[in-house]
Amino acid sequence: MSVEKWGWAAVVGAACVCVAAGSLVLAQIWPKDSGDVASWVQAIGSVVAILAAAWISNSQQRAVNRKERLAELRVVQSACRLGVEALAIVVDVRGLRTGGVSWDEFVARKQREAVRISETLNSLPVHLMLADGVLHSAFQIRIQLGHLGMLLEASAKAGNLFHQYDPLGKVEQEIRDRVDELKAILVRHWHFKAAD
Repeated sequence: MSVEKWGWAAVVGAACVCVAAGSLVLAQIWPKDSGDVASWVQAIGSVVAILAAAWISNSQQRAVNRKERLAELRVVQSACRLGVEALAIVVDVRGLRTGGVSWDEFVARKQREAVRISETLNSLPVHLMLADGVLHSAFQIRIQLGHLGMLLEASAKAGNLFHQYDPLGKVEQEIRDRVDELKAILVRHWHFKAAD
């Protein structure tokens, strides 16, 4: 039954029937003396108080959940950003992009950057990284930064070895894969947040 078929007259008529039926029921149960009125007021007040308490509790829990999801999202964003920075270091070293400085100075700078990224990844709150494999991806990026650090240290001692062979290809691919995982997690988080 649609409004288009029966028109507004049918809708108004149905509403009038509902109001009349409700009035008859209320007339039968309406309190007759002041004691009954007090009982009804207390009963209605109790129901309203219970509903209000449930609504307040639910809204507070939604706010807490939203805040936790936002904190998790920030951690994933930070891990992803740090992964991209780690990837940039590897790309610079693989491409021998020294920026006009000596090889030793370049290696020292890249080692400092790798240590900073690793320490920052280590400082991210672990309890917010447990879902969706974020902890695994961040840990794997740290491991690859350790490999990079060892290769840079060996290169600093023996001279530039990277023009002879490419030991960083696997490191770059591993970091790239972990960054892609973190990006996918971010997409899922944003999609989940948008659906909320």
